[in-house]
Amino acid sequence: MALNQALEAVPWKVGDASSELLLSVAASKPVRLDRPLSEEQLELAIHHGLFGLMADHDNPHLRNPAIPVFARLEARHSVMRSHLRPILTLLHESGVQATVLKGFQLAAWAYSNPMHRTTTDVDLLVPANQVDRAIEVLAEYEYVQTIPAKTPKADKRNIPIGDPTGVRFTLDLHWDLFSYSQLRGCAAGATDWAWQQATFVEDHPLGPMWELPEAARIAFLCTHALLDHRFRLILFRDLAEVAATKPDWVSLVSFAHRWQLRSTTYLALLMAVGLFEADIPREALQALRKRSLPVLVSEQLLRRADLVQFDGHRAHPLNLAIVLVHDDVRDRARLLMQAPAAFPGWQARVAQGDQAVGRPKPATAAPVVLHLLPVDLARGAQTYAKALCAALEDHRARHLTMTIFRSEDDPLETDLSLDVMPGRGRRFGFDVRAAFELRRALRKMKPAIIVAHGGEPLKYVAVVAPRRSKLVYYKIGKAAGRFKSEMRRRLYSLMLRRVDVLAGVSREMVEEAETLQNVPAKRTIYIPNGRE
Repeated sequence: MALNQALEAVPWKVGDASSELLLSVAASKPVRLDRPLSEEQLELAIHHGLFGLMADHDNPHLRNPAIPVFARLEARHSVMRSHLRPILTLLHESGVQATVLKGFQLAAWAYSNPMHRTTTDVDLLVPANQVDRAIEVLAEYEYVQTIPAKTPKADKRNIPIGDPTGVRFTLDLHWDLFSYSQLRGCAAGATDWAWQQATFVEDHPLGPMWELPEAARIAFLCTHALLDHRFRLILFRDLAEVAATKPDWVSLVSFAHRWQLRSTTYLALLMAVGLFEADIPREALQALRKRSLPVLVSEQLLRRADLVQFDGHRAHPLNLAIVLVHDDVRDRARLLMQAPAAFPGWQARVAQGDQAVGRPKPATAAPVVLHLLPVDLARGAQTYAKALCAALEDHRARHLTMTIFRSEDDPLETDLSLDVMPGRGRRFGFDVRAAFELRRALRKMKPAIIVAHGGEPLKYVAVVAPRRSKLVYYKIGKAAGRFKSEMRRRLYSLMLRRVDVLAGVSREMVEEAETLQNVPAKRTIYIPNGRE
């Protein structure tokens, strides 16, 4: 009865106008929008991974703000793909089985329009008994910077790769598809079984790689969507795209039965139907459905919750139901007994912004690094700042450029501008209007880090920057010649006290700051190539 009720209400539409708008975007449906998206709506779109869909949308208010971001993502994708093929080739030639998971694999396998699926890193899976050899091979790849230790809460290694263009990304090396603690080891042999059934595809679009059975891939995507990222829309759009390829549902049901993955697979596919009207046979859903209290409660709450703005890491009945989902009644009982003890740590992680979801803010879901420039001109510091943002942009932070003063044109197309008309105040060294506008903008944005490119932006940001924002001064010129009085030198030294890190483009600049302005050496850094 609960399944029939959930399917009768398809598509689920719960929430305010912003939620309905983004659900329509995620489903590639037409929308009526006659004004630009708000900052909150853009943040939600970023969180839900919708920029590929927005960039291809008919509505200009969706398409126009997405295209610049999407262009950067596509350039980044191109760099990552250029490394993926040689890495897969190296692993294959070294006798290591490897396959690609999630983003790139989904775009190649399931999406009718691959541009709709963006990603910020590369996910590889290798057999557990070949991990050491895979690490040895990757360590020899010239662009791998280091091989870090295993992450404490997941069976993977996050391996940083630096491209000569300055683009950096992470290669996540996995060896178990179903290592989630909530599963309590029920699918411990599933990944090994999948490797035994895998087939090698030498001419795969991504490079020579092994392809796991379809059932294992779909069950992994379902578990990942439900347990790892509650509830990012793009992950359920993934399942809708997979459903459109007409997979073998009987094999999926059999796989889920064998490895006790029915509940997680069922709920994730139910969400794909409820949100995107995915073409999944009712018989398959019924066969996957494991009747239990957590599943019954989840069925009722999922279709009534605002999933666009839902916070998957706070106390909520739906969260409690999801964390108790398991096929085995004994394991459900153990999870229930562990929940009270785990709750304080859960809340602490949320307070610290650990995997914040729901209404994501730049300082938690994607911290903002704001690069502040005096004016938009196609020259030295300005050009460099734009290139720096493009080089550092990844899933860990949003790098934005902002100018203070208005210019006749915007050759660099900076992300933001205070648009203050240059006047007498700027000519005399400090424009109060600019300080006021910057203070208001920073209070609204709450950037995690502010990078002042040059001395002029430093004057303003040192005065008005929020205390919670870290301040980096990118020193690009010598200041000694500007000190016509002792008072000016003292004011400059006072501004530098607010700076958390001073980065100099030459050793002379760093030495000047340390000797003339008394900046402690532990707060200075010399960056010879400008991107360290």
